[in-house]
Amino acid sequence: MKINAAHFMRRNTLLLSLLSTLLFFCACQKEYSFELGGTGSSGSLQSDVAGECLPKTVQGIYEAGTVLNGATNYIDIQVNVESAGNYRIYSDTVNGIFFQAKGAFATTGINNVRLTGNGTPINAGLQSFVITYDSTECSVAVTTLPQGGGGPAEFTLSGAPATCLDFNLSGNYIVGQALNPTNTVVIKVDVTKIGTYNVNTGTESNGMIFSGTGALTALGAQTITLIGTGTPAVAAATNMTVSGATGCGFTVNATQGAVFTPDCATAVVNGVYEAGTQLDATNTVNLTVNVTTPGPYSITATENGMTFTGSGDFAAAGAGQTITLAGSGTPTADGDINVQIPGECAFIVTVDPGAAPTDLKWKFTSGGVTYEGTTDGAITLPLAGLESTGISGESTDGNLSFALTLTKNAPMQTGSFSSAAIPPANLATLMVMNNTTSELPFSAVGPGTTLTVVPTTYNETTKVAEGTFSGTVKNAANADVTITNGTFKAEIL
Repeated sequence: MKINAAHFMRRNTLLLSLLSTLLFFCACQKEYSFELGGTGSSGSLQSDVAGECLPKTVQGIYEAGTVLNGATNYIDIQVNVESAGNYRIYSDTVNGIFFQAKGAFATTGINNVRLTGNGTPINAGLQSFVITYDSTECSVAVTTLPQGGGGPAEFTLSGAPATCLDFNLSGNYIVGQALNPTNTVVIKVDVTKIGTYNVNTGTESNGMIFSGTGALTALGAQTITLIGTGTPAVAAATNMTVSGATGCGFTVNATQGAVFTPDCATAVVNGVYEAGTQLDATNTVNLTVNVTTPGPYSITATENGMTFTGSGDFAAAGAGQTITLAGSGTPTADGDINVQIPGECAFIVTVDPGAAPTDLKWKFTSGGVTYEGTTDGAITLPLAGLESTGISGESTDGNLSFALTLTKNAPMQTGSFSSAAIPPANLATLMVMNNTTSELPFSAVGPGTTLTVVPTTYNETTKVAEGTFSGTVKNAANADVTITNGTFKAEIL
């Protein structure tokens, strides 16, 4: 249905009125208040093809029943900043905790950001958190130890005091080229007491060091992963010794890198690229290269929320050799995007506009009458330190404007919201206005109403949320009325 300007203004005015009312209920949360103000930044989180944040560092001990300390419980991630300005980066709330960071980016390019932990873990186990910035997302896994299990683990390194047993070394080690998160070593340990670990290879060897922290949550044979940092100085077989009660060692072969020239003009870009849709295994780029000196290579090219990576070894010199770059991340904008290979050429990736959903609607029944219409506006905004998602729309006959808000201390996810809640508990509010009389035949704002809203699904990629609602609300005469069978589907901008 075509929406005229007057109807658009009515719905947005209604939604703004509802958000203003919420400020009263959220006033007690001033300690969480943050106003971005100024100019907002834009950019993308770095992630791999599986959607995991890359690189990422999870720091601190997470123990069920123990409140987090932001100084020691945090996640470090990287952001590719396209335009400088203020930012807020946050996770969803899982197992009673969430992570967030607020500030301003002064420079474009790769920036490191620290998200501090908040809340108290409820249960032990491995939980995945979705990190959000601008229109991009990636995930980070955090392990929570059982209550009382936050002390140091006790374990031995398999293979000590000789070579680490069945160690698995990954990545290329090229002289003069800084290590990245693909440079890891997996070693085996035998755990006799669960708890935390902090393992490293001590001082630098040939410009490199490997380290890892985390939690060992089960007894017996386990593996831990150490991440390499630094830059190999010379081409040599380098012995690395892992610290521990008894150390074990592994060898890293640092070599001279290949010398080659890619031909971006003939690049073959595979897969479909759509703004707001995360890349998958079909999104690759085939490059023809001319190799003048054989050896290992590593390529990383990032643009518009997308990252293309490839590594391997050229066994011989010669033209016409083909390599494949794997795509990851989520395109932030559509158009013909120039993806620059550092120090080399650029290839073009055509990103299509995101497809707009066609079934964004709301509906409910009261007094034997069914009311329904479209949801043509939905947005999440900071509200007194909380996150308030407002959903607006209009009835099919144009007589009613619809506004529903869901407020909590993190972005909306599945869960239960109530109009009787007091922030930071999940708060729901509803206003349905008669466009002719400006009366409110249905409203649920604050005490005296029992509206329950349950978001049943929330797609992190498409930003489409669906849910149900029902309960007792007020009519224009402030009398109780019941609504049932309420449903909504909206795209959260």
